Amino acid sequence: MGSDLNITQELQDYILEHGHNLHPVQKEIIEYNTSLGDIKRMQISISQTQLLHLIIKVSNIKKVLEIGTFTGLSTLSMSLALPDEKKKRFIEKFKLSPYEATILVSDNETSNYFENVIKKSDVKLATNWIIGELFAALNEKNLEITESPISAGNLSKLINLIKDGTISGKIAKTVFEHMMEGDKDPKKIVEEKGLKQESDPKALEALIDKVIDDNREKATEYKSGKVKLFGFFVGQVMKVSGGKANPQLVNEILKKKL
Repeated sequence: MGSDLNITQELQDYILEHGHNLHPVQKEIIEYNTSLGDIKRMQISISQTQLLHLIIKVSNIKKVLEIGTFTGLSTLSMSLALPDEKKKRFIEKFKLSPYEATILVSDNETSNYFENVIKKSDVKLATNWIIGELFAALNEKNLEITESPISAGNLSKLINLIKDGTISGKIAKTVFEHMMEGDKDPKKIVEEKGLKQESDPKALEALIDKVIDDNREKATEYKSGKVKLFGFFVGQVMKVSGGKANPQLVNEILKKKL
């Protein structure tokens, strides 16, 4: 594959710090090479690993078998050559984007967690909540997915509460925060904290009538063409309801009332 590159320690450090396009295994090999000092270093360079990566991808190699002395090449080749069937399955079966699938198959623990969540809940919502809220919360607490205070089963329950309209997405974030304190059942949290979403049309009509009465001048402006004021009325209804009003119903009723 050609001769090794002559890489100084300074260049080595720069590549490791700024080489965002390097495969993680490449970085691992480079770091290991550096740690060996003048002892028999693995004869592998960045140019070699990049070339091997290219050959494997272009040739569509399915399996790689190492024969002979370990060189470090086998680690890289096996990592890159094994077909990413799980990612492909996630994209085709669950209609995930390549970006979402890549994140969710990053390790077995994450993909298992995801598949357990979606056994009884909406795939799209599950994807958004795992990649968004859950990962952010775990990262803040420096926890791995295996250490998540929220089990896959309870996250699935939370998603179903959003899906069936029991709680709004905004309220769900409050419930989620309580769940992060321990593996608590979201249904019990909603009941104990009185967080159930208001979806009774008659109750919402009464709220909306009051908001319109309290803002007659703005209602007149809206009817005269200032349509951007619609958002103001939605906000006022949500404020009066303590964030519990069903946003979809609020929009529907407001359009009829205004």
